[in-house]
Amino acid sequence: MTLLTIAEAAELLRVSADTLRRLHRREGLPIMRISARRYLVSEEALGEWLDSRTLRTWGDGDGAGVRSTATPG
Repeated sequence: MTLLTIAEAAELLRVSADTLRRLHRREGLPIMRISARRYLVSEEALGEWLDSRTLRTWGDGDGAGVRSTATPG
């Protein structure tokens, strides 16, 4: 299992660390609390979370219909 710091995961996603924390609180991004001040993100769990939020297309392949697999919140 590959573990990333909040800063590393934020850099990977090209967002700020604050945005990553917000995604954790509001959207369920999986973050592990290691101690009072240390949080880590599993690279595998991050990938699964991203896959669950990826837009998918359906129909005849022309991309006319697009839907999100994410549950509206």
